Amino acid sequence: MLVWGVRDMIGIDETGNRYGSLTVLKKEDSGYRKKGWKTGSSWICICDCGRTNSKPITGYGLRTGSRTQCNHCSNEARRVPESVQRLRRREADAARRKDPEYQAKRKEYDSNYNKNPEVIERRRLRHSSRKYKEEGRVRRFGKYGLTEEGFFQLLSKQEGKCAICGFEFTKEMSVVDNPNKAEKPHIDHCHTSGNVRGLLCVNCNAGLGQFKDDPQRLQSAIQYLT
Repeated sequence: MLVWGVRDMIGIDETGNRYGSLTVLKKEDSGYRKKGWKTGSSWICICDCGRTNSKPITGYGLRTGSRTQCNHCSNEARRVPESVQRLRRREADAARRKDPEYQAKRKEYDSNYNKNPEVIERRRLRHSSRKYKEEGRVRRFGKYGLTEEGFFQLLSKQEGKCAICGFEFTKEMSVVDNPNKAEKPHIDHCHTSGNVRGLLCVNCNAGLGQFKDDPQRLQSAIQYLT
């Protein structure tokens, strides 16, 4: 039906028609006006995602293809992927960290933060707490697939000494939490298989690491020394 002054065909019934992801449910009103002109009908639609559009969509917008999704789906389609957003944030953060002014402010902040008495006391209480020590044990032993019980069994088997040089470790049960690296046993493991080989002092453990756990290099070192 064509009516003088009407820019759309009001007589078209869009109920049940499908446009893209939208399905027309019902007519909202007899038409809407723009600057005094009766321009057409508007419709309530439901999207494939299950959402109903918050505002009626004009029949003209449906038939011309300018509206084929609900607002939510349309926004999701235009949204930048999360992976791209993370990459952009990392690039912006890297650029900011290279700024000399930012580096100076960060250095000053870190220096003052570490000297704050409240921060120092908070760290001391946290590090001395039983929960922190228990979590440290789990992290340390779990890294090598070793339990705390297995650790102390291995320590007892070696009679509390380094498996290479015979250095005697601290006898206390708190040896795991001993802050002195030179007095506590270090778990030696094979970097290929991941199996635990024994407990070593800090010097022997570091020495094997420097020789890349290579028997030929160790033999060459023995021949060199002799």
